[in-house]
Amino acid sequence: MPGLKTFAVDWLGTGRSTRVPFNIRPGKPGSVQAAEDFFIDSLEEWREKQGIDKMILFGHSLGGYLSACYALKYPDRVEHLMLVSPAGVPASPAISENEMQEFKKRRPFVYRTVGFFWERSFTPQGLIRFVGPWGPKLVRAYTDRRFPYLEDEEASIFRDYAYHFNARKASAEAGLHCVLDVGAWARNPLIDRVHEIRSPTTFLYGSHDWMNPNAGKAAAARMTVPASVKVIPRADHHLYLDNPEAFNRAVVEVIRDTQRQSSI
Repeated sequence: MPGLKTFAVDWLGTGRSTRVPFNIRPGKPGSVQAAEDFFIDSLEEWREKQGIDKMILFGHSLGGYLSACYALKYPDRVEHLMLVSPAGVPASPAISENEMQEFKKRRPFVYRTVGFFWERSFTPQGLIRFVGPWGPKLVRAYTDRRFPYLEDEEASIFRDYAYHFNARKASAEAGLHCVLDVGAWARNPLIDRVHEIRSPTTFLYGSHDWMNPNAGKAAAARMTVPASVKVIPRADHHLYLDNPEAFNRAVVEVIRDTQRQSSI
């Protein structure tokens, strides 16, 4: 689009970015804020070096959660916030102490095992590193089943990328466990904080998304700035791959609306 610069940024310690030490332990006092700051302060440092005054900030899944946290801490730098199937929006569903004790009795091994590995920051990336030479086959088994519609060349490129960035040295992937509790519920849910966001916000979900669009609707209803929820048909959590045409149209529409508003 004319006059628009697009930057694709991997969060510090993830993807193809530098694998710096990440020494924050989940569940410790202050670990949620420390983990959020680790990511969003590095993004702010990048923004300053790029000389960007304001931006349309776009984040997917955990990146959506962190983008919202960035908008909360640096409100003057976000012109519009796009949260694509964001993690960490709803609060954990209410469960009584009796129900929890009953679950522990019925599924003691599951409860202890999941909790043990989660609190020790065990990740899918760790599994890929652990299996060594079988890692590429493990990644292929997942990607071929999850994305069967990719053309052969696209599928090959995607598998290669997914394997190599996941097999790299462990770093900020542990941040997932700092900000999310067992069951992927946020330790500090965005639903309790979105009313402080000062940037117009768009939530995007897939029609078959495991992230519930109702959480986005509930969050939008609490916001004091313009906020909307768009659902992309025939799409799951990776809606930009599942239905790229509809997803791209929705994103372009948001960008054009933002540009029109800024020119008024």
